Amino acid sequence: MSIQSVKIRSPMINFDHSNKTSINVSGVNIKKGGTSSKLTAGQLKTVKIESSGISKETIIDGGTIECSDIVLTKINDYTWPTSDGSNGQVLTTNGNKILTWTSSGGGSSLWSANGNKIHYNTANVGIGDNDPGTLLQLTGAAPYLTFKNNTSENTNGGCESKLIFEDHADNSLGIIEVSHEGTANDHKGQMKIFINDGSNPTERLTISSDGTVNVAQNLTVAGNLTINGTTTTVDTDNIVVKDNLIELNNGISSNSNDSGIIIERGDTGDNAFIGWDESEDKFTLGTTTATGSSTGNLTIATGTLLANLEGNVTGDITGNAATATALANPRTIGGVSFDGSANIDLPGV
Repeated sequence: MSIQSVKIRSPMINFDHSNKTSINVSGVNIKKGGTSSKLTAGQLKTVKIESSGISKETIIDGGTIECSDIVLTKINDYTWPTSDGSNGQVLTTNGNKILTWTSSGGGSSLWSANGNKIHYNTANVGIGDNDPGTLLQLTGAAPYLTFKNNTSENTNGGCESKLIFEDHADNSLGIIEVSHEGTANDHKGQMKIFINDGSNPTERLTISSDGTVNVAQNLTVAGNLTINGTTTTVDTDNIVVKDNLIELNNGISSNSNDSGIIIERGDTGDNAFIGWDESEDKFTLGTTTATGSSTGNLTIATGTLLANLEGNVTGDITGNAATATALANPRTIGGVSFDGSANIDLPGV
């Protein structure tokens, strides 16, 4: 180890003030020009230092020797390297007080170096755990793992951190990404899950800062699905329901609202309604200005039903029957039974 402008003071080197030519030295090797000697107390009367600024065989009074370019090869019985090491090397000992320069990751370390990278391929690594069960295990009262992006940016999708899952050929199978949401100077975040579709990782699920969840493709729920809120919007071309029954107004204890199905008609006219009129305690159909968000007693204009009817009908019926085969209850006209299934001849007519 090369030392520039070193000062050696007592108790390492002491001047004997009763004899200005005497120096007491203990346990120090001073090396210059390829030679060295171990000096002990009372052994040396004159110190020869071949260095700039100090002439040969010169003793400097006052208890201090000052010089430059002195190479110390031994201090307190530790033998030091005589030259500087390479960038990144560290001092290591062989256990016998011999110090040498070695590369980090060398020696008895479990880690190996590959350029400026280190790796450990033998077994599992534990943090807070001396018997980890996986490649990396964190054990403790707060086993947290922090991903910090130190880039100062507020772009949408910027300042991101990722967990990347790869296969044996280094292909990305999936990615979990958390990033900044929007372009405002705030701390809103969003989470995205990407799944490889065979070509590239593709965004499949997004959770926004307000809690909105967007699923890019099909969603299958194996258990029950409970949706709480005010409005459920289904934006599909068709809805296929496998259940045999659809229950409206579930869980109500008493009811004053009309219930049914409202069909929006746009600019064509008022919306159509098919359902139960709670105030009339009857089924009804017709047109209305109400929408799916309306409640209470709806105003419904009586509509026209185009259908075949079976069973008893109470009330006025207008119009003509397209077909008829017989009267349900035959009648006698002029003494001749008539059920409508055939013509009759009346006596005297």
